[in-house]
Amino acid sequence: MATLRHMEPAKKHTDKAFFQKETEMNLQVGLSSILLIFVILTLVSFAVLALTSATADEKLTNRVMERTSAYYEACNEAEQTLMDLDDTLSSIYASSQSEEDYFAQAGSSKSFSEFVSDIQTLNVDVTILYPGAADNPEGRTYRIESWKVVTGSDIVYDDYLLK
Repeated sequence: MATLRHMEPAKKHTDKAFFQKETEMNLQVGLSSILLIFVILTLVSFAVLALTSATADEKLTNRVMERTSAYYEACNEAEQTLMDLDDTLSSIYASSQSEEDYFAQAGSSKSFSEFVSDIQTLNVDVTILYPGAADNPEGRTYRIESWKVVTGSDIVYDDYLLK
């Protein structure tokens, strides 16, 4: 027959030192978890800020690139217009009998504008020169007096942050 042994119930820890050690251990795990969560949240916040900044920089770069391209396209158009003007003035010079006849056909100055953007234009002013004049040894047909980008007056500024 089997003998039954007398089993004592598990001893409950009533020792104050045991509970103090367990509490300290739980507290250390809790503080390190909170610190780890704080560090992760900080890193995520910096990552979001960096991404936002990079996106804003990309948009600004694209706008600057578009404006620069539009300006140089307008410059190319203005150069083409000046080349056409030079050809026209050269043919007027070849067919004119005198300096007075040349200026009567060509005029004394020309102005034109090229579209840059919806608020800007490239304005070019030239003075017509007589190619055979003593003060024009290179034989140029015109002199550029003004080459400037003019911004229209109908600009609406974003003052959202000022309100």
